[in-house]
Amino acid sequence: MLALLTVGLLTAAPSTSSATTSVTLEMSWPESTPRFTWPEYGATGALVVLNTFNDYIFIGSETSGWDGGILFDDAVIRATDGFDRETVRTLSDIGDVTLFTLTFWPFVVDSLLTATVFRRSLDTGWQTAMISLQSTLLSSLVNLIAKRFIPRSRPGEPICTDALSVSPSGCPSGGAIHSFYSGHATQNFVSASLICVNHEFLDLWGGGWADHAVCATALAAATFSSTMRVINRAHYLSDVLIGVGTGVLIGAALPYLLHYGRDTVTENSAMVVPFIQGDAAGLSLSWRY
Repeated sequence: MLALLTVGLLTAAPSTSSATTSVTLEMSWPESTPRFTWPEYGATGALVVLNTFNDYIFIGSETSGWDGGILFDDAVIRATDGFDRETVRTLSDIGDVTLFTLTFWPFVVDSLLTATVFRRSLDTGWQTAMISLQSTLLSSLVNLIAKRFIPRSRPGEPICTDALSVSPSGCPSGGAIHSFYSGHATQNFVSASLICVNHEFLDLWGGGWADHAVCATALAAATFSSTMRVINRAHYLSDVLIGVGTGVLIGAALPYLLHYGRDTVTENSAMVVPFIQGDAAGLSLSWRY
């Protein structure tokens, strides 16, 4: 993705001619796109508090109430039994680096480097950063609540039977019962979705193939990283699929509904237009809602 970043920033660079220098770099937040509102600032602040003190606010079960796979889970686990474990560990490490990169990309690359520094729009950088922060914090909180109140043993953990339950040390606990649902998959697709909506609606890299390419690359990277969570026995496939769906809803649908899919010019607007019709003249009032 670093190579893609270099190409994208070059694509958005200013063009020059022998006679004059024509600067096409600057951008501004679209007037028709709603900005981050004060209620959203308040909600984001609340999300910060809830995520920070979730250990004291959301107290769930300390033992697993759900073991084993559902539907296709066990079949997928069996299908990956023959994979070389050393290779799996290496690919899992790459997947973790991919997750880290995707998580910070909307903030560091899109908001700070691209919008604020290269496109010279602190306003756009701030708006995209806040939209990304809101989605990231919300997805984190929803996942934390699910893990606390729907404890599911990870595929690599022993099933806690009645025989094992007499010895607490024999039953999974702590992070071992936080399989449902995959936080990695959720964050992967929250970030990839944010990258896509920011680039597709704002043309951060000038529009066209560059913005399409970074979106496609982000989705491919998120898919790879999330798949590794199944192959390395951290999650069942059902955990990952739910994480993917949640990530897309919060990372793409939420920003679209609150910002990119709305139009402040045409929503709740009034317009007075003078008219002449035959012998009559006057003013007409139109209201769009």
